[in-house]
Amino acid sequence: MSFLQAVGDFFLPQVCLLCGAEGLDAGRFPICETCLGEFLPVTRPACPRCGAPFKGAGVSHLCGECRQDPPSFDSAWSLFSYTGKARDLVHHLKFHGNLATLSVIAFLLHEEIEAPALARKVDILVPVPMHVNGLKRRGYNQALLVAECLAKLLNLPLDRTHLVKTKETPPQIGLTRAQRRRNIQGIFSVTNRDVFRGKAVLIVDDVYTTGATTRACAGVLKKAGAYRIDVLTFARTMPE
Repeated sequence: MSFLQAVGDFFLPQVCLLCGAEGLDAGRFPICETCLGEFLPVTRPACPRCGAPFKGAGVSHLCGECRQDPPSFDSAWSLFSYTGKARDLVHHLKFHGNLATLSVIAFLLHEEIEAPALARKVDILVPVPMHVNGLKRRGYNQALLVAECLAKLLNLPLDRTHLVKTKETPPQIGLTRAQRRRNIQGIFSVTNRDVFRGKAVLIVDDVYTTGATTRACAGVLKKAGAYRIDVLTFARTMPE
């Protein structure tokens, strides 16, 4: 299966999605090299648990937060800093429903999971779910769209129904880390534990902010019997 077949038969524009530069061939990666070069990769070394990058050189070690309050997931990986062109790309998908961005996000995520750091067995992919009311308003769950493409590229099963968000919450934007944790307490549940029992689960989302959402999702998945949980996101906000 080719990459374009895997991400779906939607139209890839002949101009750059981010700057409008012309001259891209039909079916080619729809981001120009200039814009792609402005994506800021998450640097290493980083915390091996939550993926938070450390300033300066050194070896990877658990960050202070993961030592004091270990997350339920086993590792979290993000490709780029949630700023500049990478942030623009996420917004094209998240707020404008531009499906052509999936070809970029899914392809880059696929490259990351094929890297040695994530070269371990994954049994099933799970997107971070939306509450039904939010889904009705937006019309789609961007995490699910990305996870669908990635699952096809990896030829792995995707579960879209058994991790659910049971309560609608206020927007997380502008909240502190502690407020975000309180905001999402008890809002995720698993409807069929057999789906995840004994499985290695990869949670897929667009952006890792404080980790509150993925911590909550991983917590209920671990209680449902998942033996390992990794988190993969396209971008993450950087610690100040």
